[in-house]
Amino acid sequence: MVAHQAIGNHPAASEFLLQAHQCPKFLLLLRPEREPPVHDTRDHVVKHRFPGGFPPLRQPSRLSHAEELPGRAENTKETFRLKACPSVISLCHLSDSLRATNRHQEAEACLRRALAIFEANLEPHHRYVMTCRANLGLLLLQTNKIEEAESLLKQALSDTEGKYGLDHLDVAAALNNLGWVYMISRRYEEAEPFFRKALIISKSSLGPEHPNVAVCLGNLAQSLLDRGLPAEAELLVDQALLIVESKYGPDHPKVADQLAIMVRVLQQADRLSEMAALLKRSLDIRETTYGITRPSTVMCAYNLALCLLTMNKLAESEPLLRSVITTSIEIKRSEGQDHPHFRTMIAAYRHLLSLQNLPDEEIDARLRAFLGSELAQTILGPFQVMILDVVKDMQAELLGLKPGDVYVSYNEQAITSKEQLIQLTGEAHGESIPVEVLRVGKKMTFTVKPGKLGTVIENRPRAR
Repeated sequence: MVAHQAIGNHPAASEFLLQAHQCPKFLLLLRPEREPPVHDTRDHVVKHRFPGGFPPLRQPSRLSHAEELPGRAENTKETFRLKACPSVISLCHLSDSLRATNRHQEAEACLRRALAIFEANLEPHHRYVMTCRANLGLLLLQTNKIEEAESLLKQALSDTEGKYGLDHLDVAAALNNLGWVYMISRRYEEAEPFFRKALIISKSSLGPEHPNVAVCLGNLAQSLLDRGLPAEAELLVDQALLIVESKYGPDHPKVADQLAIMVRVLQQADRLSEMAALLKRSLDIRETTYGITRPSTVMCAYNLALCLLTMNKLAESEPLLRSVITTSIEIKRSEGQDHPHFRTMIAAYRHLLSLQNLPDEEIDARLRAFLGSELAQTILGPFQVMILDVVKDMQAELLGLKPGDVYVSYNEQAITSKEQLIQLTGEAHGESIPVEVLRVGKKMTFTVKPGKLGTVIENRPRAR
């Protein structure tokens, strides 16, 4: 989960800052209760890409057998548990590996298939059914399918409380998971009681210095931060840091997770020097543990660059920001997908160059030289700005603009990106402004008033 936060003395720079929340984990991994042991497929998935779909399961005949079991015999549940269940568990592990490599659609398909088989062959409150349902809910939460995720995780909490009682550790995990539904959907006050209850259960069951207690402290601290309560949050993160440093030492990635939350505390308090120091420490931990291409490492380096930028330390910020962008480009080339905040990184770098009082033409030239011609065309344009939809009862609909129209000019200024058009409409003055669009190869001119046009627009590459 990523949140945009405002920091520092440069409002234009602060809008780029990104902070990584301590996201909910896939807390329970399924294991068979008896032999034969399951081969964990995750190393196989990580080392080899499968662009054509799923790799074949190690026990395909047993998986097919599992889907055919219902109604075949009185002892099907025992047969399933002993013979077919390990293959379905392998499917769950495959889903986890796919999720870890951002192949969320395939991971979801695996989990849905596994859950359907479990539900058909096991009791409703069997731990495999409950865990698979919870993991599917968490995966849907990651892919922003909030409504279904909330339904599944509420059911998981109810089932867990019914099976184990109200004070079981699995209930604490289910409470944390549901709390994150409310965090991600910005219902922060609803999240807080779930995190508080999970913390109470974890402390009572494990003792106040257990690492799981630190996770609960961090979750609660973030709910308080999002409600604008940094003082109480800081006390909680201090406790969490003491726990993880005592348990794992000062250079463990779990320490970096808590440092990321403390960075948010310092950010809200505008304590930039302390924030930069913690970001440097966290970055050292993540680079040593994971390397420079791990998403959390890239995010940490980016936040440090922006913190330094906000402190007006441009000489320190620029090489770090260039390194982050270069790493993101390398990841795209190797994995075929953009970093989700790559365009924001480019915008931040453009802002850094503008603070050096460079003219716009030189800034654009530097960016294009840095990115290379092909990527620069994709990121910087110029673009065709196409109308995807028109908003009812606003200017565009009333004047007759239509989906598929391409903006050519606004107030006699050529349009090269949607960001430019949005800026121009916000700055426009006067009673009437000419707007030119291209419709099926024919130019058409409309007269509009200053302000929003009421169109949903998209940047599209121009034909070469």
